[in-house]
Amino acid sequence: MNDLVIRNAKIVDGTGSPAYHGSVAVQDGIISEVGEVSGSAKRTIDAGGRVVSPGFIDPHTHMDLFLKLYPDGAPVVNYGVTTVVIGDCGASCAPVPQTPATLDILVSYLRRVMDKYVDPDQFEWKTFGDYLNYLEGRVGINVGAFIPHSPVRLVAMKDAAMERVATPGELKAMLEMAQQAWDDGAIGFSTSPKGGPAIHSDTPSTFADRDEMMAFADLIVGQGGIWQTNGARLALDPETLVNELTTSIKGRHILNEWAQPADDPEMALRMGDFMEGQRQQGQGVYGVVIPYRHIEKFRVADFYAFAGLPEWDAISKEPENLATSLADPDTRARIAAAAKDHAPAQYLEDIHVRAVSNPSDDRWIGRSLGTAARESGTTPMEFVLSFLARNAMDARFVLWGGGRNSSLKLLEQMITHPCGVIGTDAGAHLDRFFFHGAPAKLLGYWSRERQLLSLEQAVHKLTGFPAQILGTSRGVLEAGRPADLVLFDPDTIDDGMGDIPPEVIDVEEVRRQPPGVHLVVVNGQVAVDDGVPTEQRAGRVRRWEL
Repeated sequence: MNDLVIRNAKIVDGTGSPAYHGSVAVQDGIISEVGEVSGSAKRTIDAGGRVVSPGFIDPHTHMDLFLKLYPDGAPVVNYGVTTVVIGDCGASCAPVPQTPATLDILVSYLRRVMDKYVDPDQFEWKTFGDYLNYLEGRVGINVGAFIPHSPVRLVAMKDAAMERVATPGELKAMLEMAQQAWDDGAIGFSTSPKGGPAIHSDTPSTFADRDEMMAFADLIVGQGGIWQTNGARLALDPETLVNELTTSIKGRHILNEWAQPADDPEMALRMGDFMEGQRQQGQGVYGVVIPYRHIEKFRVADFYAFAGLPEWDAISKEPENLATSLADPDTRARIAAAAKDHAPAQYLEDIHVRAVSNPSDDRWIGRSLGTAARESGTTPMEFVLSFLARNAMDARFVLWGGGRNSSLKLLEQMITHPCGVIGTDAGAHLDRFFFHGAPAKLLGYWSRERQLLSLEQAVHKLTGFPAQILGTSRGVLEAGRPADLVLFDPDTIDDGMGDIPPEVIDVEEVRRQPPGVHLVVVNGQVAVDDGVPTEQRAGRVRRWEL
């Protein structure tokens, strides 16, 4: 007898092949039959024609401590994610430095990379192996963990990890630590080299030289592990260490983040060409794509569209003074004229109102300034100057795309590129990284609404494709494979974010269940049942279990 059978389903198997009607059976944590299924089951579900697919795979998160806070896998399991990767960008909570000073360095760094919720009192482990032992049997989703460069450096070098390159003895100690972590079940090695994102600057791994990096690569990639690094845009510059590592380390590379920087959106195209060139030379180089415009949140005093505009900067931002200045026709005319060639002002129409201080403007909450202007019979510039004058005491705004990934057309090319892999960055920057719904965003917005990808292509992008990169047996519905499944409605699945994201990813947001996701199964156990997370803890955390 099977443990679970889902009948009357539209099967999208994760390979990109056409969908077909059939059933899926699960027994002892393994897919036992797909298509024609005979026999009874302890539980039978009628899918009603909805889609059954493999569980989604998230190749880039910072859920290292979230897995302790939310062991069921929230907030990504809610969206059908059954496997996550942690330990990215050379930053994680294991191994743990054992001196107060070095522990403080690590915690300070993790609070920059993740958020202020990082608390060393939560560390109930010392070594990388201890950490996997802690997770084993406690988590509801599968976990692939990278060996993180910075904590390894801090353990081996103490304070000197923040000052210099390693001595031969220190490097030997680090390599021994990395080998033990590999033996304990890591999937690869992650680092953050010098010159990467500002949030990773002046951290332990940025003091490593080429010899140290190559030693780790020879050890871990040489045994089949994955090399993960941030500072993806540096790969385009032949003078950087990231470029040298990406072109010379023979193996699988995951670069984070492949994005459109605000100062050079077209760089995204050059990045795609670079990775494709590497792929044609036999290198497995992939870039993490977040299928969202990045978010900017701001108030009246730092109004994004006027940031850096001298005519705006010259005005006092004290509410009474600001209101008086914006009531002056000459001041308004100078700002409007200067803003015509001001890059941030090109996003003016897309800025949404989050909150107001003048009750007469309550009707615009949740609306874009462009929409508000049209409904008011005026131009966006005229509307916003009057709006800011009326709400000089305070108003709050949000803009998708003011920073990274401003162009949807470029983002389309990144999503569909053969080297673009979809990630979420879940667990990081809880006040602005609202990307944990990426699978639903891809299936709902990008596939159903914009028709960028077929349903089969979108599912493959979330399942079979990242499974190939990570080297896991998951990601495909096939007899004998681990039973990670999602039952969802392709007509209603959505990330539920809307135009106004929450203020922060808090407990309520972590637990929010999106529309259209009905069942999530991890290793044969139901993890989300009709929108309700269960208490099952069937996740696997060792490389050879994935």
